Amino acid sequence: MNNQFTLDYQMNLAERELGAFLYIVSELYGPEEAESSAQDWLDEFELLEYIPGLTPREWRLVTIAAANRLSKRVTKRGGGNKMAS
Repeated sequence: MNNQFTLDYQMNLAERELGAFLYIVSELYGPEEAESSAQDWLDEFELLEYIPGLTPREWRLVTIAAANRLSKRVTKRGGGNKMAS
């Protein structure tokens, strides 16, 4: 696999993972929370020691960490999701 293919593949995996995460956060908690969660996801990615060739499972770990931040933030403010209302 050449380097450009690997980079393109990794970008595609990251975009799909982040996009799916932000879609559901926006649906459940609104666009403001999705914006905060996008920054959480990027922050968690930066904490990851990136190694070319991350698997979809490893990208999912970034999302899980960002979802954990979201959960703490929502729990702290005492709010649920829009669908629970």
